[in-house]
Amino acid sequence: MPARENNLSEYKHDVSFMLRDTLESFQLISDNLSTIFGSNIISIKRAVDETLKDFDEVERPFEVIQNSSLSEFQRAGFYGAQLRLKRDLVSNANERLRATLSSIDISIFRPVFIKWVDIINNFLGSLSSAFGIAEALKELKDCLRDSLP
Repeated sequence: MPARENNLSEYKHDVSFMLRDTLESFQLISDNLSTIFGSNIISIKRAVDETLKDFDEVERPFEVIQNSSLSEFQRAGFYGAQLRLKRDLVSNANERLRATLSSIDISIFRPVFIKWVDIINNFLGSLSSAFGIAEALKELKDCLRDSLP
């Protein structure tokens, strides 16, 4: 089914929801850095905090999404069945990551985190290609993955 102009507000809502959900996961990771990464977290904490702050203040991602055209959503597959599938994948990945972090069983965190990185990578790549945002978040999640002990 082609993207439809009359569904544009729904597309904007869903993509904004996915982004908020993912940002909550990044924040929870930031809040649990010592559990995840051990004692050498100062530079990681600074990088996470700086990226999240700049993303919100400089890129203004939610404004960008709200001001985007239907063609931009189409370009990234942010409509119809594609959007529903992406939304479900992102939501499930974020939920599983947060559940794993809340149990503080770091032994099961690594594979859950790696799966989260893979799924979020696709989502952030779509945001970047469609709207020109989220490249810094994409780099940050790679740095976090590479910093895992």
